[in-house]
Amino acid sequence: MGKELRLSLNTEHLYQRVLEHTHDLVVLTDIRGRVLYASPSHERFLGYKPEELVGTNGIKMFHPEDQGRMTLYLAKCLTSSKPISAMGRVRHKDGHYVTVEGIGSLIREKSGLPGMVLVTSRDITERIGQEEELRESKQKFRIVVEYSNDLVVLTNPDGTFVYASPSWERVAGYDPEDLLGVDAFSLIHPEDHETARKAMTQGLVTGSQSPVQLRLRHKEGNWLTVQGVASVIPDENGEPSMFVASCQDITELKEIEENLRKSEESFRLLAEALPQLVWTADPQGVFTYCNIRWRDYAGSSLEKTQEKGREDAVHPDDWERSRILWKRSLESGTPYEITYRLKRAKDQMYRWFLGRAVPVFNEKKEITTWIGTCTDIHDAKTAEEEMRHQALHDSLTGLPNRDLLEDRLQQALNRSKVTKKPGALIFLDLDRFKIINDSLGHHAGDALLSEVGRRLAKHVRPIDTVARFGGDEFLILLPEVKGQDEAVKIIKEIFTSFKESFRMGRRQVHLNTSVGLVLFPQDGKDTATLLKNADNALYQAKESGRSTYKAYNASMHTRAMQKLTIQSELRKAIKNHELCLYFQPIVDLNTQEVVKAEALVRWNHPTRGFVLPNEFIPVAEEGGLIVEIGEWAIEQSLLQVK
Repeated sequence: MGKELRLSLNTEHLYQRVLEHTHDLVVLTDIRGRVLYASPSHERFLGYKPEELVGTNGIKMFHPEDQGRMTLYLAKCLTSSKPISAMGRVRHKDGHYVTVEGIGSLIREKSGLPGMVLVTSRDITERIGQEEELRESKQKFRIVVEYSNDLVVLTNPDGTFVYASPSWERVAGYDPEDLLGVDAFSLIHPEDHETARKAMTQGLVTGSQSPVQLRLRHKEGNWLTVQGVASVIPDENGEPSMFVASCQDITELKEIEENLRKSEESFRLLAEALPQLVWTADPQGVFTYCNIRWRDYAGSSLEKTQEKGREDAVHPDDWERSRILWKRSLESGTPYEITYRLKRAKDQMYRWFLGRAVPVFNEKKEITTWIGTCTDIHDAKTAEEEMRHQALHDSLTGLPNRDLLEDRLQQALNRSKVTKKPGALIFLDLDRFKIINDSLGHHAGDALLSEVGRRLAKHVRPIDTVARFGGDEFLILLPEVKGQDEAVKIIKEIFTSFKESFRMGRRQVHLNTSVGLVLFPQDGKDTATLLKNADNALYQAKESGRSTYKAYNASMHTRAMQKLTIQSELRKAIKNHELCLYFQPIVDLNTQEVVKAEALVRWNHPTRGFVLPNEFIPVAEEGGLIVEIGEWAIEQSLLQVK
């Protein structure tokens, strides 16, 4: 009886109503891929009107990377007797791409030659089936229904099957012929009967129903989860004659949802067990979860954190940097990483944390959530800062060392180039410190150096740097001065402070200092030149009687080079036998007899002739050559006496 009823229906109207509820995109092409027909659903899902697609090359609709594969896919359809499935990315009219999964079938002409290719596709990006409206001929509607991936069914008002699409065999294992006359409720899970009856009642009242989810029994006994919609087909009098329904198998989607739920639960259990502060946020950066470690540390619930944000927890000095980096990551979708301080609620103390966050993307490369952690690195950070401090500061005085001084001097030079304002470098050396160190001992000498450092620091500004350069040498960097007078004023203040004795236990020690002064950039445009010229100025101060200062000038460099030349040539003079002795007799005035002689060293330079003793003897004393010259003079004197 069911077969007779199906044959009596207006077939074209039947298929047209069926296709109105399908979720597929249907395309009919010739053997070269030219579109002969495109279903109306293309406009709903891809933005194209069917008439815009007819006559176009269907393969060109796909992403450039997929077009080669689609060409092979068309060739397979033309040579296969079975439907061929494939997946690709189709361009929407607005420019973005939609991923579809389709089945292609060959339609042969009466002669048996390949005629057309029918492709039914489904948008699998959102896993939502779409109903298609077809306005084509009876044959096209029948083909679409037969190859649809949806479970299409026609039932009497009492729920008995009148028609079942071929997809029932592929999806649920039933031969469509075997379902004719079967009560649809016998395939529905007993717990879903009430839902199905309400849907049928709604359909009778309104003519259509909202999508419902039901469980259908597979022929092998397992349950499929389907989502479907149904409409009432009226007879000529407008009375309900049957229901047409289209159901999409969402079993896999439901499994994914369940696995996702379990995964989220596993994540929460793991996050609660981790020692780090763990949190998640939505694409806009608003907290959606924080574990118990975070709540205990920050003393804030998730709701309060969402309301106030993280600003209350982040150290004020770190907040702006944190905000900028977080904003940059949100906008670019790149991982977030920062080292900052977070306030502990129980004692209001700040501790150092390493914060990291990574985005989670969906299939469209859209961020769905952020997962972040904060790892306590306070102890390591404190140790690192201590090591850095030790590396850049003098262990005895606690003052910046040479490395830090040179770094700050370079920064001052760079800043001076921009501001066009001069800076100054003061080079100090403690006069006769070695005598104090040797007589009172190294411990007393160390204490004296520390006290000198503290006393120097009292005469500088917060922007200035007092550094121990090594031994009994100190440097003062004035990164910005109005001119030489301002630097000299500070030097004079230092001289005044040194007039006050230094107390070393029960002893009082008086100490003086010699000072060299350079200005930048006029006396040097790099650190090496400035330090060298400051040293030259200091040397001239010592040469001038100590306890004074000298400002650098170009002549100092000339004298320094002369001294260096004399020192170098004097070393050669000893080896090349350029030195000679002159004996000056010493006469006893009472007897008028020569009682002894004084040996005088002279230097007979090969090009300059005799060099005066007052030119080379001080250089020999300073460079340590005087000992070697003295030994040579003694040896030569003894030889000549013989």
